[in-house]
Amino acid sequence: MTTPAQAAPAAVPPRLGDAPQLPSRSEAVAVLGRVADHWTAARPDPGDNGWANATFFG
Repeated sequence: MTTPAQAAPAAVPPRLGDAPQLPSRSEAVAVLGRVADHWTAARPDPGDNGWANATFFG
């Protein structure tokens, strides 16, 4: 049995300056648009109007 004193130390979170740069809003929207275009082109039948499809296409 491992006691708290024997457990591995908690990982130190990265410093703010070490975090990866997030894409801009326009870059993210462009990627989402390409994904949506590919999805709809590969699936000519849009499916039902259930929650999952309605959320994606909403």
